Amino acid sequence: MTNYIGKNIKHLRKKKKLSQQALAKKIGLSRSNIAAYEAGNSEPGVAKLTKLAMFFDIKLEDFIGKELSKNHHVSDNLREHHNNIDIPKSVTLISKEALLTLSERTSEVEKMVEGFKAFYNYRMKSEQNLSPGFKILSSNMENVLHAISYLIATNKAMISSVHDLES
Repeated sequence: MTNYIGKNIKHLRKKKKLSQQALAKKIGLSRSNIAAYEAGNSEPGVAKLTKLAMFFDIKLEDFIGKELSKNHHVSDNLREHHNNIDIPKSVTLISKEALLTLSERTSEVEKMVEGFKAFYNYRMKSEQNLSPGFKILSSNMENVLHAISYLIATNKAMISSVHDLES
């Protein structure tokens, strides 16, 4: 599989007219991290990939698996032009009750995840002398929490988009 991560970071960064330093500051990395990713000398871990994808508002699978500078990104196109979509008034995308339920459940999951993150952070601060195996497990848990947070943010954006289309 071809690695597009570095090319995509550079393309999306330039599209937003950001320097490597500015991007690094916005997502909590160093400029040297961004430079190394763009040059293909290093690859970000899952947590950093998730942060980058969220910042650029790109699906993680597209961010990793497509060369975005050569492909017209479909979801970007939908985001940019969703206000121009002419949906007949007789078409209902989702019932208001279902949208409300989805929104409430998303908020519930978000609260659960935030509680779990707080507990996890508390436990990690109280632990002394972590074994190497536990450190790996801990790193994997952080990656899972970042991925879940990304999914929640994506779900909220989708709910908002559907709500906007129906308004």
